[in-house]
Order: sequence, then structure tokens, then C-alpha cells
Amino acid sequence: MLTLKQGIKLSAIIDKIDIDVSKLVEVLRGEMGGKSQGKKDQEEGFDSKTARMKLGLELLMQIVRKAHKAEQEIYDFVASAKDCTPEEAEKINLVAFFKELFADSSVTDFFTDALASDDKGTKQPQKS
Repeated sequence: MLTLKQGIKLSAIIDKIDIDVSKLVEVLRGEMGGKSQGKKDQEEGFDSKTARMKLGLELLMQIVRKAHKAEQEIYDFVASAKDCTPEEAEKINLVAFFKELFADSSVTDFFTDALASDDKGTKQPQKS
């Protein structure tokens, strides 16, 4: 489960390393076929496990490229998620951590909700 504190830490990391949110939206939309997530999507073939995996992979690639910009924040987040010290978090396998992280549907929900909010905020008003 992603706690409020962990969500805030994750948000700080995203801001600090300037995650390309539009790319994450693209990944999710590609997996969801432009639909909102729900039971009906699962009945129509939406595979949330695949979506989580692809979202996690895209996010991992973006974070690895700019991790140096939020090094301490990343250690703090991992320490919070793994219930260890930031020093112990430095030694955790990054790929295994991301697999575990994105296996948790609450993390995917965090990004899905955040991306949906961002997507709404970027739409241009229609002229009458």
C-alpha cells in the first residue's frame, strides 16, 4: 500500500527529476485503449498487470536517467517503502524494487489518478 507520506515523497522525486508525464500518459493510454480503468476494462481485455509493468519500466528508465538530481529523496522513499534506513536503501536492488513497487495496484492508481489530473489540466478550452 502506498501511504500518504510515500505519495508525497514520490511526488517530490517526480518534480525534482522532471518526469515526462506526457510519456507516462502515452504508456497508460496505449495499455488502456483510451478507456478509463475499471471492471468493464478487465472484461474487455485490459490487463492491469501489463499496464503496471510497462508504466514501471517507463518510469524506471526516466528515473535512472536523472536519479542523481534526487538521490537523497529516492533513498528516503525506498527506505519508507522497505521499512529500512536510507543507508540500507542504498543497497537495495533497483530493478527488483521497481518490480515490487509496481506490483502494488495502489502505486499504479497513484500514477493513473495523477496522470488523469494532469491530462485534464493540459486540455485547452474549446472555443464556442
